Amino acid sequence: MTFRPRLIRLSRILPFLGLTLILGLLTACSDQPASPPKPAASAPAAGETAKATAAASGVNQTESSPGAVPNGSAPNGTAVNPRDIVVATVNGRPIDQNSFDGQVSLRLYAGPFGDANTPKDPINPPLELKLEVLDQMVSLETAYQEALANGYAPKPEEVEKILERVAGEYGGGVKELEGTLTEFGDSLDRLKNQISYNETIKNWRDTAFLSKAIVSDAEAKAFYEERSAEAEHPDQIQALQIIFPVPMSMSGDQAKARETIRLQAEEALKEAKAGVNFEDLAKKYMTPNTRSISNDGKMGWVAQDGVFPELEEALFKLVPGQISEIVDTPFSLHILKALAFRPAGKFTYEEVRPSILEFLTNQRIDEAVAEKIEELRAKTKVVVLEPDLAKAWPEYLQKRAGESVESTAPAAPNATNAKTEPAAPSATDAKTEPAPNATDAKTR
Repeated sequence: MTFRPRLIRLSRILPFLGLTLILGLLTACSDQPASPPKPAASAPAAGETAKATAAASGVNQTESSPGAVPNGSAPNGTAVNPRDIVVATVNGRPIDQNSFDGQVSLRLYAGPFGDANTPKDPINPPLELKLEVLDQMVSLETAYQEALANGYAPKPEEVEKILERVAGEYGGGVKELEGTLTEFGDSLDRLKNQISYNETIKNWRDTAFLSKAIVSDAEAKAFYEERSAEAEHPDQIQALQIIFPVPMSMSGDQAKARETIRLQAEEALKEAKAGVNFEDLAKKYMTPNTRSISNDGKMGWVAQDGVFPELEEALFKLVPGQISEIVDTPFSLHILKALAFRPAGKFTYEEVRPSILEFLTNQRIDEAVAEKIEELRAKTKVVVLEPDLAKAWPEYLQKRAGESVESTAPAAPNATNAKTEPAAPSATDAKTEPAPNATDAKTR
């Protein structure tokens, strides 16, 4: 069994609030178990399950209890809702099968958690991957409990604002998002709980460790000089864009909505080519949420391989001042305007200084967070109840304990390299459901 370095980089996980969040819900929220139901013979009485969960309220212990809960079937042989199956508990708080399966799916397929070297078998994912996901979910649940205890939970109005932003990113409003969630057997309340969970950890991460993350200008300059060769850049283009988020589905009402949005884009394109100020058009046609997440359509300097292939192809055909036709991506329609072209060269220190400071600050925060999580986990009681995981968990922890927490140098001054990309955790009740977050950085 091979292991990755365990430095938990919350700065890498937590900014993703759209795509990964929705994918996590939609891959996890079916009421059918992700794996075939197992025989009910090993299912305990309800009292035994309660006893196992209650026992998890202690600290400074880790246990494995194979067969402590039903795994896919009730005693009468009927299917059990995966949210009612507990994979593990962390200080008595459950990690349910539904959420766990969703995070495994994210690791198999989606966004920053995708692993090209992992066999894509959603029914029987590798045990090693499942152990890693559980490990990461335990770490983030531990962080959540610490953050909640210290008052970092967001206010309800903050959760509502984020919910509106998430809904806007998908080309509709909160009602449309609620309909999609209901269609997949989930609910808006559960999504709000997940957002609250995630924001609680994010607030803790972004606030509690700042004193350990001060970076001097001298340190930033030394970082640049050590990696000055990496400051070289390819051809780049500076551009503006007008974004029209569209539903991902091409069926039913969503297909009609997509066509309506295309008509809006065509009207905006006609005005742009008639000479109407492009930035004014961006304000006119983009929703407040879209303007917010896209910096009012200002793309900055874009290199090849820095955006979706469809956008890259259209951008690098433009000359400064030229406006593109409508560009389709899986999540949105775009109209692009090239502003300037910069040939390949090398960034000066002053050009990349803000990015270096941001990277080094995040790196130090992540190191401090990882250290704190390890400290907390030494006092955390984890009870693993899913039989296969319970059997392998002790050996996994032994090997985990032998690892050193490492931090590696970044590939570029403005990039955060994390060798470990933990799946966000989850939970079953209204207080324990996480939300890894996610606008796709490639489209911004």
